[in-house]
Amino acid sequence: MLYISTRNPKDTYTAYRALHEQNAPDGGMYVPFQKLTLTSEDLEQLPAESFGQTVAKMLNRFFSARLTGWDIECAVGRNPIKLLPLGRRTVVAELWHNLDQSYSGLEKSIYTLLTGKEQKAAGWAAIAIRIAVICGLVGEMQRDGIHEADIAVAAGDFATPMAIWYCRQMGLPIGMILCGCNENGALWDLLHRGECNTGNSVVRTTLPELDIAFPQYLEHLIFATQTQEEFARYLDIVSRGGVYSVEDEDLPKLNDRLCASVVGSSRVDSVIASVYRTNDHFIDPVTALTFGGLQDYRARTGENRMTVLLSDTSPKFYGERIANAIGISGRELLDRLKA
Repeated sequence: MLYISTRNPKDTYTAYRALHEQNAPDGGMYVPFQKLTLTSEDLEQLPAESFGQTVAKMLNRFFSARLTGWDIECAVGRNPIKLLPLGRRTVVAELWHNLDQSYSGLEKSIYTLLTGKEQKAAGWAAIAIRIAVICGLVGEMQRDGIHEADIAVAAGDFATPMAIWYCRQMGLPIGMILCGCNENGALWDLLHRGECNTGNSVVRTTLPELDIAFPQYLEHLIFATQTQEEFARYLDIVSRGGVYSVEDEDLPKLNDRLCASVVGSSRVDSVIASVYRTNDHFIDPVTALTFGGLQDYRARTGENRMTVLLSDTSPKFYGERIANAIGISGRELLDRLKA
């Protein structure tokens, strides 16, 4: 597969460069030269293949690797994800059932397998690995009888929502992409008001992993949905830290089946406690924020479609906060998590 830069679609680059470099030589982000698609046969194979086989197939396509399903299983385990119901229309997809008990650990293991570098993936490599994992997740969902669903996810730097966006463009049965933001709500401003301040300062919260003033991977979305002239205007405004606004007629292309909700950090603990009371299940604070955003979306729109809630980190990393939120001791929480 060949790649181009978001800032110069005329020159092509090898898969090796897209895998090993965070940015193209011109500072842009690598994107595939041709639109990503899955054939009907590819889609039919998803529930028939193991998670490892699906991930290997996708990464081989992106980077001309020669991975097998066995390679992926040796790196991240045979069953690195679990689906757990939260009520009738919500399922938590825990993507952290590996030795590090985090998605970042899973990603690092896969990136090391691809490159030999023991480091976190960045740029297109991070998006491509997430796409491959989402494809594997969809296979798991279909084996569980979930054939189409919305996906709710923390907004963060927008890498994960963008990967899900690409998955839907490829043909996966994904409906809405529901992004949860904390007080750093530039994504909400852009999708709902049609403008955002690209030079905002970071608002510090109790969820530092989501404290991102302006999501860098929005560059992918603007590039994919707007004209070259509009994209150039976007880059110019971002370089100056100005206010970027979208014309009313262009906004539907930007926020098509893409929505954001802002959930204050102070509300997170109450969501953790509510999930524990109603489902006897522990979720980490980032997943709780995402779930709060999903609840707000459903209350605002009246929609109640099946939704898969992505969870990237084991609750054990937030033991004291979760224990305080639900009113048990930290030791009791750890014992429950080990059970």
